[in-house]
Amino acid sequence: MPKAIKFCVYNGCAAQFDDREAWVLDANGWYETAPVFVRYRAPLTKQAFREAFGDLPPLPPHAFDPERKIIRYARHDGFPVRLADDGEIWMLARNGTWVVPSRPAQLFCYDAGLVSEREFRRSFGDVPPLPPAAFRS
Repeated sequence: MPKAIKFCVYNGCAAQFDDREAWVLDANGWYETAPVFVRYRAPLTKQAFREAFGDLPPLPPHAFDPERKIIRYARHDGFPVRLADDGEIWMLARNGTWVVPSRPAQLFCYDAGLVSEREFRRSFGDVPPLPPAAFRS
């Protein structure tokens, strides 16, 4: 059964979220971020959300799809990290290659600091693409 979508204002923008994902609408359109960034904002009822923001563009078709694997952005000890909701993790090593960390996923995820995709791009710029095997399971 799908979780109920919640509504709030995030940095002056419309935001919708559930336990797995969050979507924020800014001047460039909808972008995805981690729910932890929006869930502690003052919640709005659906009606109050509509009154505040009116008619909004539709969310991307894959938004809130329970079958979709969600891949997050993070940093760990100053290095770029990509991690999936199923525990798969890739970290960019000093030599510029993506590696799977040797630490157990639960411990690694605990230490990795989630960041938004925008913050990831601001912090690390263009990083090499992930290997073809990444996040394919």
